[in-house]
Amino acid sequence: MGLGQAFHMKFKIFFLLLASLITKASLSQKSDTLYAEMTFIKTSIDTTTIKVSTPATFKYFFQNTGNMSLTIRYVGSLCNCIIPVWSKETIKAGGWGWVECVYDPQGHLGNFSKQVIVYSDARNGSVNLNMKGYTIK
Repeated sequence: MGLGQAFHMKFKIFFLLLASLITKASLSQKSDTLYAEMTFIKTSIDTTTIKVSTPATFKYFFQNTGNMSLTIRYVGSLCNCIIPVWSKETIKAGGWGWVECVYDPQGHLGNFSKQVIVYSDARNGSVNLNMKGYTIK
């Protein structure tokens, strides 16, 4: 292989690598510009005082502040004392959704602090929602 051929071969390889990097960068920029995002009004609610015989309802509202639709996949809790319910429909860009958690304080006197995790296909993936208060007889 002559010196001119070696130069042309290196130039071709350099050009192909550069073209590949430019393509990856432009695809990355496109995927970064299309996203869904959950923006909650509040992620923590304090009920102050509740009676042990009366379940407390915590309702959280969010807006999809992205530019693609989003879906909540699941809302999980480590405590059997919380029953979560959420918007099942797809939330369009700019639209609103909700997550509601019913806490049953039966057998839990005093301070409580509970958490659920909202899993979605939004860019911010999962969001923690907190609820706390004080349970009396």
